[in-house]
Amino acid sequence: MSLFGEVPPELRNRLNQVLQNIPLRMFERDPKLKSILQTYQANENPNPQVLAEQLDAFFVDNELYREIIEPTVLEQIKKDDLQLVCYEIFEL
Repeated sequence: MSLFGEVPPELRNRLNQVLQNIPLRMFERDPKLKSILQTYQANENPNPQVLAEQLDAFFVDNELYREIIEPTVLEQIKKDDLQLVCYEIFEL
């Protein structure tokens, strides 16, 4: 099971988008981020939900979500989708 397995899917997806697409190296020495990680690591029974919510707040405060661009509808359309539509229209 992943670290964020117990976290609601929408929040998990947002966090994953930031963690996978945005370099966080510039926040390495940020006291707030250090505090979040230290609190999580020091806890004997860490709660992934609390960590996710704290990271979410940190990402919002630092405007990291605005750097994630959702794919357009056109970008989401695949060749198979177009073929299926053509088969439906032309009954090939």
